Amino acid sequence: MNGSPRGRGPRGRGRGRGSGRVGRGRGRGLFVANNTQLVQAPQTSGRGQQRRRKFYQDHMPQKDVEKGLRDGTLLKGNLRINARSRSTAFVTVDGGVLPSDIFLESEKARNRAQEGDLVVVELAPVTEWMALKQAPARSSNEGLAEALESISITESSADEDETNGATSYPAWDGPKVAPPVDGLWRPSPKVAGGAQGGNRPENLCEAGVLAAQGNLQPRGKVVFIMESAHREDHMGSLVWSSPLKVDGKLSDKDSYVMFHPTDRRVPHMLIARGELPSIFVDNPGAYANYIFMACVKGTWSATSKLPWGHNVRFVGEAGAIHAETKALLCQHGVNHGDFPRTVLRGLEAFLPPKNAEDGIDAGADTRGSRWKIPDEEISKRRDLRATRIFTIDPTGARDLDDALSITPLADGTFEIGVHIADVTYFVRPNSDLDREARRRATTVYLVQQAIPMLPPLLCEELCSLNPQVDRLTFSCIWRMNVDGTLVDKPAWFGRTVIRSCCKLDYQTAQHMIEGTILPDSASSTSPELWDPNRRPTEFTCGEVCQDVLLMNSLAKRRRAKRFESGALSLNTPKLTFKLDDNGNPADFGSYPIRDSNRLVEEYMLLANFLVAQQVRPFSLENKNKIMEGADDRAFLRMHPPPIAPGLNALKETLAGCGIEIDITSSGSIQASLLRLRTQCNDEEIAQVCTMMATIPMQSAEYVAAGATDSWRHYALNIPVYTHFTSPIRRYADVMVHRILTATLDGTVESTYEVDAIEETAQHCNDKRLAAKAAQERSDEVYLAVHVASNPLQEEAVVISVGEQSFTVNIPRLGVTSRLFLDKIPDIMATYDELEGTIHLTPSSTVTHQWTDAKIKIFSKVQVLCTVAEKTGPIEILLQFLRPK
Repeated sequence: MNGSPRGRGPRGRGRGRGSGRVGRGRGRGLFVANNTQLVQAPQTSGRGQQRRRKFYQDHMPQKDVEKGLRDGTLLKGNLRINARSRSTAFVTVDGGVLPSDIFLESEKARNRAQEGDLVVVELAPVTEWMALKQAPARSSNEGLAEALESISITESSADEDETNGATSYPAWDGPKVAPPVDGLWRPSPKVAGGAQGGNRPENLCEAGVLAAQGNLQPRGKVVFIMESAHREDHMGSLVWSSPLKVDGKLSDKDSYVMFHPTDRRVPHMLIARGELPSIFVDNPGAYANYIFMACVKGTWSATSKLPWGHNVRFVGEAGAIHAETKALLCQHGVNHGDFPRTVLRGLEAFLPPKNAEDGIDAGADTRGSRWKIPDEEISKRRDLRATRIFTIDPTGARDLDDALSITPLADGTFEIGVHIADVTYFVRPNSDLDREARRRATTVYLVQQAIPMLPPLLCEELCSLNPQVDRLTFSCIWRMNVDGTLVDKPAWFGRTVIRSCCKLDYQTAQHMIEGTILPDSASSTSPELWDPNRRPTEFTCGEVCQDVLLMNSLAKRRRAKRFESGALSLNTPKLTFKLDDNGNPADFGSYPIRDSNRLVEEYMLLANFLVAQQVRPFSLENKNKIMEGADDRAFLRMHPPPIAPGLNALKETLAGCGIEIDITSSGSIQASLLRLRTQCNDEEIAQVCTMMATIPMQSAEYVAAGATDSWRHYALNIPVYTHFTSPIRRYADVMVHRILTATLDGTVESTYEVDAIEETAQHCNDKRLAAKAAQERSDEVYLAVHVASNPLQEEAVVISVGEQSFTVNIPRLGVTSRLFLDKIPDIMATYDELEGTIHLTPSSTVTHQWTDAKIKIFSKVQVLCTVAEKTGPIEILLQFLRPK
């Protein structure tokens, strides 16, 4: 990393989509070993170093960078590399001073910067800028994916307990905000900072005005790397150039080999022969299908097109789940080792003394199950142990961090309680446990395991809201009308103690909602429908069933009003796997989203909003102490609107296929997609359209209120939001609990500084994105392992068409891949640019058993899912079979 001026703005709001992951077909290629343009042997100093031709421009001196940033001749922002084409990249400039990202058209323009780096960019002359690629006219079906690729669309994502909308940058005219349903988010008087918050057109710099007026995308080049974001370890394969010796050893001609990273955004590395493991040098062929780990060595010299690598280590054989899992954890920087002893020792203060039943090792220690809340602590809290409270979670969940209660009141309203594990009682600021939790920042859920943020003793026992035991909680309690709106009275926040009466899973709650389990006969329900070990003991089964029905009734009405008020939900398939006794995938399917899931989601969303309103109130009238909240120290979850060119491309592409979509607001997009689902007779097309709508979206992110004036949550269509409901698995929620406590105690000013909160927020953003990528890769690994022994023939939908390829999506699998025409055997292909179609004609109808096909957007084709035969980590390969 170069020396840097330390100031930095909010990081770029997304990462590259990387949709070329499936079916890349990357094989082991050859390279020219003595190509001096590719590499120069590393030298430490001397005249020879100075005389060598430089492939890259030297980075600017720091003093010149600081001056350029001050006078506006230089701009800074986060770099994102196109996962489909590593030679192109984009920089999202801080502060919204440009209407679009800066385009870097080559590796030279990127100047050794890597994915996620905070870089300083010098703009090219305006005459070299390019017009933003317009979406095709109605007569053309040129692909949306290609149209959007040129304007840097990044990965969409959803929070686990908020609607599956994503986030991006504001459209220039500002998306319209649907008027809220009266009482839906009450109290909600005025919105501070404008309807959308920051990044408004008045922030544009002079170059931004030129770009906006001319509909141009600026070009530029990196002149300085302020902050390096790339991780130390990279996964990949080793590739040699010359034929092996007769005895199978590496040729003496190969003074180095090439390291091909799995992540296509990472540059290839040159590994000197002396850096290679000796067993690889002795028999490279035996390790052609192995995953290796390597690091970039030292500083990437301006005289070398590629960086040098070192510290090469074996990970394991490609396709083996253990090796693939280790690789994905290292690749995405997931902290997955054992918890340090200092962290575990810090928990001793909360545990009773050991007795004879407790073994020496941690696994035999039963003190967690014998832990009791001190009477002194109970006396400080509101005691809700007599209230009927229960949890609803996935069947195998152990980290139960939220519970619900509902109480009908005499006036016909209802008191709703959301009770969240009080993690901050155990995780004290700046303790060893706190530092480790912050370092991990999130629990990572893989197919076969969860990698917890907190030690199991906490997340599965002391904090987990297990049934029939007293637990410490932080509660948010409010009153609600029968129609799902809020009673116009303040919510109550405070520390509580509860005793959950039972541990429901989503399936059992769904049985209640569907009437399979009835209140009057709930106690006699068969064990298959309601596990006896999950039933209440201090209340009746019928009472719990009635509570679920009441909660669902209010949640459904509230959900309907929320979407009426302009919310957006873009749900995409999530795979779930059934494992055999050896831990291998035996089968898979889509994870079902039921009314029971939506019930929990509604109350978590509302609790998060009410807490956000408490810590960062947007009322301009009420000036009392509590309503001042945490002010700039509020820890918020912000979600900007989608990128305007991307939405326009989506609108025009769908219009060319006869599908009209209104993109003026989150609510209009939701209404358009809902109308499509009801009117379209093809569920797969409707599902693919929803997927395409996620392309212009990006992830929401955590921010300190004082670090930006952009707080609004686009998908929820509300002015302020946060995460409060999952402190066992998200460090962001731990921060919110602490700040909420400070607002109630009046100690906000002594809690945190804004800079410290923003730094933690950015760390949580980075870790969340890494966790999501690891989770998605885990799904890919298990699907690929299943496909390796069970090839699948699937129906795919064409989502883009180009001159040399077309891109398909398999709705059932959620897999997207580009199919290259020159890889389809025995066919002739003709691309019609005007129509945006590809005409395929088989050279042999005996082989293909079809005569002619026209490929366009929303065409359906049959593909074969197999595993690519190549070195490195396992990947799925799609092969075109025939049109449907």
